Amino acid sequence: MAYFSNNYKNLRFPKATAENPGLRNAQIGAIHAIGQHFTLHDTEPALVVMPTGSGKTAVLTIAPFLLQARRVLVISSSKLVRGQINEKIGTLSTLKHIGVFAKDHEAPNIKEIKSMLTSIEDWGELTNYDLVIGLPQSLSAGFEDGIIPPEDLFDLVLVDEAHHKPADTWSAIVEKFRLAKKVFFTATPFRRDNKEIKGTLVYSYPLSSAYSDGIFGEVGYYAVNAEGLTQNEKDILIAQKTEEIFQVDRAAGLDHFIMVRTKLKNHADELARIYKENTNLNLKVIHSSHTYGHIKSTIKKLERGELDGIICVNMLAEGFDFPNLKIGAIHEHHKSLAVTLQFIGRFARTNAPNIGSAKFIAAESDIAVGQNQLLYQDGSIWSEIIVNLSEQAIADIQENQELNQRFEDQLSEAESEFSELSLTAVNPYSHLKIFRTQEFDIRGEIDIPNQEIIYHRISEEDNAVVIITKESFKPRWMRVDDLQNVNFYLYILHYDANRHLLYVHSSGEKSQSFYEDLIYFFGVDEYTIVHKEDLHKSLHGLRNINFFNIGLQNRAIQSGESYKIISGSAAHNGIKASDGRMYSNGHVQGTGENEDGNKITIGYSSGSKVWGSSYIDLRQFIAFCRFVGDKISSNVRVVTNTGLDSIPIPKVINQLPENERVYFADWNTDTFNLNPLTLFNVEDQTIFDSRLLELDLVIDYDFYAIDEVRFSLIGDGFEIPFSYSFSDGYNSLLTNEPQLYVHTGDGVMEDFIKYLTDHPLSFSLTDLSTIVNGNELIGNNDQLPFNPNDDSVEVIDWDGYNTDISKEYKNPSEGRRHIHDVLFEILADKNPQILIYDHGTGEIGDYITINETEREIHIEIYHVKAADNEDTGDRVSYLYEVCGQAEKSLVWTKNRSSFLTKLHKRLEKTDNEVQINGNQSKVKIGTVKQIQTIFGTDKVLKFDIAIVQPGLSQNGLSEKLSHLLAATDDYIRSNANNERLRILCSEN
Repeated sequence: MAYFSNNYKNLRFPKATAENPGLRNAQIGAIHAIGQHFTLHDTEPALVVMPTGSGKTAVLTIAPFLLQARRVLVISSSKLVRGQINEKIGTLSTLKHIGVFAKDHEAPNIKEIKSMLTSIEDWGELTNYDLVIGLPQSLSAGFEDGIIPPEDLFDLVLVDEAHHKPADTWSAIVEKFRLAKKVFFTATPFRRDNKEIKGTLVYSYPLSSAYSDGIFGEVGYYAVNAEGLTQNEKDILIAQKTEEIFQVDRAAGLDHFIMVRTKLKNHADELARIYKENTNLNLKVIHSSHTYGHIKSTIKKLERGELDGIICVNMLAEGFDFPNLKIGAIHEHHKSLAVTLQFIGRFARTNAPNIGSAKFIAAESDIAVGQNQLLYQDGSIWSEIIVNLSEQAIADIQENQELNQRFEDQLSEAESEFSELSLTAVNPYSHLKIFRTQEFDIRGEIDIPNQEIIYHRISEEDNAVVIITKESFKPRWMRVDDLQNVNFYLYILHYDANRHLLYVHSSGEKSQSFYEDLIYFFGVDEYTIVHKEDLHKSLHGLRNINFFNIGLQNRAIQSGESYKIISGSAAHNGIKASDGRMYSNGHVQGTGENEDGNKITIGYSSGSKVWGSSYIDLRQFIAFCRFVGDKISSNVRVVTNTGLDSIPIPKVINQLPENERVYFADWNTDTFNLNPLTLFNVEDQTIFDSRLLELDLVIDYDFYAIDEVRFSLIGDGFEIPFSYSFSDGYNSLLTNEPQLYVHTGDGVMEDFIKYLTDHPLSFSLTDLSTIVNGNELIGNNDQLPFNPNDDSVEVIDWDGYNTDISKEYKNPSEGRRHIHDVLFEILADKNPQILIYDHGTGEIGDYITINETEREIHIEIYHVKAADNEDTGDRVSYLYEVCGQAEKSLVWTKNRSSFLTKLHKRLEKTDNEVQINGNQSKVKIGTVKQIQTIFGTDKVLKFDIAIVQPGLSQNGLSEKLSHLLAATDDYIRSNANNERLRILCSEN
């Protein structure tokens, strides 16, 4: 059969004039664009965008002749539209009327599929026709049962309302005929679910041209004030306003009809009652539950003027041709831009006599459609809004396709089964990690362990890389490899060479070390991250900001609440006046209006991370990178006019503040929350295989450098020294290259240095400031000095006990006693039920006393530090270590289980370095059995933490030393069990 190719020579292209019918500008442009496309491409689909009423069906009818097709498949969107297309193509009535064909031209042999195709024989019968038209449901009915048509049955596939095409049933049919030419027609080439319509956009007739060419008319909006009314009251007002407008139009001689729109069938039935009881309009309901015959007969009555209008439930938005529908009563709004534009397009058409401008009636509302345009808002100029929304959406598609063409595939077809994947289908979450660097090799290749590269494209023009990897691994609960979990990861890198900013997106791991490894593959050796003082600039220019999530970092790590989160609507109102004194900026997320009046959401946090709130396409992702880069590279001061302005932002440093030293190191919050397992091997021998928090973290007080801190991890029988420098990060100081690992989940073992990089320690300084995130300085807390005269201070007459206060636990000067020996006597004289001496690596404290009362178990933990000579005085160095020990011991007082587990482990050991009371036993008063009996009750545990420092003078506290004690006291009192700090010192 060669009907279309044989009649190609009979095609004519008359142009419409004021005097004579013919092809409109939109139709001529679309027809020639289709022809041009298929001179260059055999099977690449062509996408044609033509507004409703611009003659799309005529173009669809001409296409088979133009392309000299052998047999054509037309896929339609509904029974009603299918019938209309069948009638127009089957008679060629429209093309004959406008002169494309002669009046006596023979029509093609058409088959309208009205029942399911469920056998090969059904498909075989279609060879007898020139053109077949059907719905996706009918055409694909047998696919799941293996009823597959021959792939060469059709050599041309035409898809009407092609924005449906990404749906499974539509795509399944199109893809069955992979060798056929394909043309997709739509008035709205964008979907609510953002799925891509695959095809080259060969022609788009803009709505602005449709208005200027007279295809579209003006659109007016009539608002009904329904504030405070019920749905029923609102519906009555809309109904009455609709009747009023209808009567005015009819009185003016306009042949207008009404469409009442809602989205629920039961609401449609209710509206039928409301219109009947409150108006004289003659309306009839149609929806998907009605038969095709009922719907068709209702439409015929409408066309004959037997009805004033119809009440529809999500119907007649696509393909339905009745330009006299000019009055729309909107009782429920469309949420989709595509459906909204189609719906309005039905009413704006001008191709009928005795019709005027379209009119819509709806309740006043701020329903946002598209790009934050308020469509249903009183005073809106709908014609302009519709044009802007539509043309912007089409421009986005064109720009996406152009972007896609600029990317080169770095893999051969043999290397990837995903080579046909379009970049326009890639929708990353708007999350960025930003680096400052002057190095970037776009042709670098990543090699992530256990991940296979299945997609790799680069664009030198956009300085961007897109990579997709595949990871396969067996579930942890499987012993064999028969089952495999499969994960896919997306990586995007975009480099702004002008600002020297590298933006990185990872859909998988987001640790600092992973990002460092990733950018290393692209030649990045030297880099810095963007700190909060610049990240905060990403808020610049936003108006009417509303913060819904704010994180505040305590400006003194000694506080029990190290991180405070305020969330909810207007979270900034939860910031108290005193918070500026206590906290610094942690993270921020909020919404605001940009310079164009569009609402955006943006957030930032430590680690040089910025994010939005949605999944966006690649073009939008690159635009988001540049949007952020413009702001963080500017010299602006951000004022949000909220409580956030009172919260200071951490300062970036590259050395310790002058004359200050680190006196305490603490683990990252995540480390405390997860307490990961570790595995430490030295010289092929395992020295530690337990939880990280069981190790002591101790500052090396004998070492001092302005740009480096040294500390040790101490466990049973071993000590591993480390350094942290502002320039080189963390390093082990052992010379024999120990193997230190942390379990990070799913069987993954991470190098300990990398773990510290991703979970940096916090360092407390002697001015009460804190270093977090490697090099961010949180200012000191303005708090009251410590009061040395309250009951928390106990003055000891150390000379009366003949104490050598410079010796903590051994080798006192001749004839004198060391502090531990004296403290045993002091504590024993208080007759505790239990007295434990535990001086060794991993201790809770040097001494622990336990006393049971009627309602609680009172536990006192004592930390001892000698003076650096036999004189008392005001030297902060006396307190560095012992204050750090007191703060650190609180990790064991968080709950009953933690304390008892730790105590049990300590009592099993015999690691006391000296004998007290003549023996090595840890329990000096009482017995282990008594301890078990005491803790066998459910009484509340109450803790006191005591610092024993004979070198400290009660009457000689300087302001600096007083603040150090106050910070430690504040930290201890703020913890879960409301412990208090006690101090045993000297009087003068």
